[in-house]
Amino acid sequence: MHDTAENIKVKFIGWLLRGGLSFSAAADAIGTEVLFSRNKRKADLLLISKSIHAFEIKSDRDTIKKFYAQLPDYLQTFPRFSVITTPKYLKQVKRLAPNSTGLILFESGNFYVKRKATTKTKPRKDNLLMFLSKADLIREFKTKSGRTLSTQALRNRIEDREPTSKIYLVALKLLRERYRNLFKLFMRDTEGIILRDDLRGLTGKIEKISP
Repeated sequence: MHDTAENIKVKFIGWLLRGGLSFSAAADAIGTEVLFSRNKRKADLLLISKSIHAFEIKSDRDTIKKFYAQLPDYLQTFPRFSVITTPKYLKQVKRLAPNSTGLILFESGNFYVKRKATTKTKPRKDNLLMFLSKADLIREFKTKSGRTLSTQALRNRIEDREPTSKIYLVALKLLRERYRNLFKLFMRDTEGIILRDDLRGLTGKIEKISP
C-alpha cells in the first residue's frame, strides 16, 4: 500500500526530529499547510531556521500535473525549496525543477537526499508581503498612514519603497515567531510520537490572504 502525502509528511517530520537536514528542535521551527502567494498556494511544509526552506510532497497517489503550476510560486517566494517524492516521480521532478531545487527521495520508509537545495536569487517582494497582515505591515514598516489604505494597497506601497532584503527579514521574523511558538506546543503535546492528526497543531491560524 502506497503512503499518502500526509503519511509521508508525518514520517518526514520524524526524520527531521532525528537530525535530518541538520534540523534542531531546540532552535528551529516547522509549519505545515502554510498559505502563500497571491495564487493561494499551500506549502506542504516549511522549515524555518536562519532562512525559510519550503517543501512540496509528491506521493504515488498524487499527479505530477499540478506541480507545473505550483513550481513558479514556490521558486518566487522561498529562498530554498525542495521536493520530497517517490521513485515514481523522481525523474520527472528532476527534469522540471531547476538545479537549485532540492530532491529528497522517499523509498521503503527512508529518506535520501539526492540533491541539496541551494539558496536562489531574491524572492519576489509581493509574495513575501502576503505573509504579513495589515497590522504587521503598519507595525513593522512604520506606516501609520496605511490605516486608511486597503491591505493590498499598503502592500503595494511598501513594495515600491522597501528593498527585498528588508521585506524578507521581516517575513522571516514573523514566520519564525508564529511557528516557533506552535512548534514548542507541538513537541510538548506529542512527546516525539507523531500521528497524522497532530499535524493540525502546526498549521497555525493563518490570516486569509486579501484579494
